Amino acid sequence: MRSNGPKFDSLLTITLRGGPGNTTVLTLVHERLEDLAGAMPQVADKVQLGWQLVLEKLQATVAVARS
Repeated sequence: MRSNGPKFDSLLTITLRGGPGNTTVLTLVHERLEDLAGAMPQVADKVQLGWQLVLEKLQATVAVARS
């Protein structure tokens, strides 16, 4: 299904590296959100919270899988 609504390009970079004690450190950087913020500031303001929730769910999933 194609959307005819506005499109906002952004850049998401995810980096994984080894951490202490056989862990993995994930770094997430979401850039180029200026156009979204200009057109829909109420949505752009929630991007950080959205990623926090996604990463918390990922952490919980990994913890269950490791146990």
